[in-house]
Amino acid sequence: MSSSVSADVAIAPDLIEVVTATTAALIRRPDLGAIAPGATADLTVVDLTHPHLQPPFDPRRGLIALANRANIDQVVVDGRVLIDAGRYVAGDEATIISAGTAALGRIWDLPEAQAAFDG
Repeated sequence: MSSSVSADVAIAPDLIEVVTATTAALIRRPDLGAIAPGATADLTVVDLTHPHLQPPFDPRRGLIALANRANIDQVVVDGRVLIDAGRYVAGDEATIISAGTAALGRIWDLPEAQAAFDG
């Protein structure tokens, strides 16, 4: 990370490096943080053609500062497509949401959870 303007400000290329290659190195995972032969195939494809990302003077800055989940076109984890054309395709969303809601209900009913919110 050598392209920062000052110690107080990080620019988009630095932030992208931190959340990819630098993090992979910190957790000692050489298979992460890069698009390269032998690397784990975890990718997020962002559609930068949305109006709020125009004009694309610096796509990296747009990605960091302006993009949101509505701009995600595809997500691939370990080579498996989870989101395609912005839609979750790896399972039944309703079933997953129902299971999550049920799990949250079980956790919420625990005395520890109640005590945490009762003050």
